[in-house]
Amino acid sequence: MVCIDSGRKLLSRFRELGKARDGATVTLVVFAAPVVIGSMALAIDTGVWVLEKRKTQQMADSASLGAVRALKNGESVTAAATVARNDAIRNGYVEETGNSLSAVSPPTSGPYAGQGGAVEVIVQRRLPLFFSRYLFGASSGMAVRARSVAYAPTILGKNLEVAMMLDVSSSMSGNSDVRGVSKLRAMTTRPIR
Repeated sequence: MVCIDSGRKLLSRFRELGKARDGATVTLVVFAAPVVIGSMALAIDTGVWVLEKRKTQQMADSASLGAVRALKNGESVTAAATVARNDAIRNGYVEETGNSLSAVSPPTSGPYAGQGGAVEVIVQRRLPLFFSRYLFGASSGMAVRARSVAYAPTILGKNLEVAMMLDVSSSMSGNSDVRGVSKLRAMTTRPIR
């Protein structure tokens, strides 16, 4: 009998709260705050994961380029794999539990599979959990994987490398030491030593 009475009292109290106009904002904030905070935490974690995926891809790209140059210069596949590992480390790769780096030549899949002179590098990293650990109760971080394949063909017996840079900050548009000449113009007309 006591349970029924307390249940009725609780139900009538909820009805009174539903009819009351004072304190409605506080009630709304109390119920909405966990959803808003959880969404912000998930957005922060997702943003960090996207940035870390980009860094992982940069590690794989630099490692494959370094390894293919080593192969092109006559080094063995083992030496090229060492160059790949060192290039990845220079770009932030850390050898620890959950992280792996493999460099193979020739690649095992993709358009350059079986092609001599091509190197495939796969970097896998374990990312830490920041807020998701508390939201979802996950104990281990998310795994991010990046794959890069580099191939250096011989063009008429010469080594040809092409580089492209984008100046998104417009830092090269200002004047150089020479009046009336932009930094970009001065850089392209300066003799190479």
